Amino acid sequence: MTQPRHIAVIDIGKTNAKLPLVDLTTLTEIAVVTRPNTVRLGPPWPHFDVEGHWNFLRDALGQFHRTHGVDAISVTTHGACVALLAADGSLAAPILDYEHRFPAEIVAAYDAMRPPFSQTGSPRLAGGLNIGAQFHWQFLTDPTLRERTARIVTYPQYWGHRLRGNTASDVASIGCHTDLWPPADLCFKANRRPAPALVPHFFLDPARRSTRDFARYCGDWPRVARLCIAVASACGRNLKITAVEGSCGHICAPTWSWPGLRSVVC
Repeated sequence: MTQPRHIAVIDIGKTNAKLPLVDLTTLTEIAVVTRPNTVRLGPPWPHFDVEGHWNFLRDALGQFHRTHGVDAISVTTHGACVALLAADGSLAAPILDYEHRFPAEIVAAYDAMRPPFSQTGSPRLAGGLNIGAQFHWQFLTDPTLRERTARIVTYPQYWGHRLRGNTASDVASIGCHTDLWPPADLCFKANRRPAPALVPHFFLDPARRSTRDFARYCGDWPRVARLCIAVASACGRNLKITAVEGSCGHICAPTWSWPGLRSVVC
């Protein structure tokens, strides 16, 4: 098996989106491009410009591959972020900016229903830093959103979905102050609040080849079978990618994650 040399690191931070190409033989960046992660004010709520990011990443990855060759892709993003997907894989709603502050009456209602820290290990945080609080506000604000939502993926895996078409969720992300994951059980419980009806919507599926949209711009890369995904931007450039057949899994432990959680990525 051939050891990968050129690793493209998709790094979606809260301030900037970055794409460096790292040469593992010299541990240096041989190319890097960035764009601001500007929050759009709406409608329907403050959200991230994911289509702008996608066009930026797709074009840059294609250029990197044509110029240098890309052997593997590492994806890392900020946390406290999920994507609600429709049945066709598109976004059912824009991805909410977790720093958005909800009305006081919404906050009070959510505080009354959220599970205790003893069950989830999730501290109560401001704004939408608890994913459960995001769901509570989004489904109240848009009454048809729950019906339109077929799948929910954590943010790092959303970019894997754009690259390869598969849907997945990262257990380390779900266990990271979301209010949704009881670590003692290592599974969702249908009777857990605040979002029992959403439990079946978190998906863990096998990886696929590149999506047609990605392949059209960058080529279908049979050699780029390794796709590492993690949460928390700080770990993006510290990933060690091992030469393996097929996809490469990576165990990540982001800030606030429960010790011992297993991260499932694809």
